[in-house]
Amino acid sequence: MKKMYNLLTAIALTCISTSPILAKIFIQNNYDAKNNIRIQCVELPASKANSLVALPPLAILGYGASVEVSRWGRYERPWAHQHYLSISTVGDKYSDISYIYDKIRQEVPHHQNEDAIIMIQPSWGVYGWNLTVEWVKPSSIISK
Repeated sequence: MKKMYNLLTAIALTCISTSPILAKIFIQNNYDAKNNIRIQCVELPASKANSLVALPPLAILGYGASVEVSRWGRYERPWAHQHYLSISTVGDKYSDISYIYDKIRQEVPHHQNEDAIIMIQPSWGVYGWNLTVEWVKPSSIISK
């Protein structure tokens, strides 16, 4: 009986002292301020997103706008199942950027109590998207 009490106490203390959310993940459009290029994103691989005719995007982001795209909880590990994210300029073909979740997954342990922002930065040439990840305190993110 005492072992059961100790086990339940340990579980209760663990649950009380840990946060249920490890990280919220946002995406922010910093692509082109001059021309206000709008970016659309979907939670699908690019191959599926491009094959669907009437696909409503998760969000269409003007310059400086952001939206939450994922939330990883303590009991929903980011590596437990595949997360997809594809982006495009409005009216163009989608590009799969799901690989960015691997980078975030690797950095989560070093950023306790912080949220990740996938920043879409200006890119030069035709070499894909210029993405960076910034970590911020949850209260500093404003979704638009």
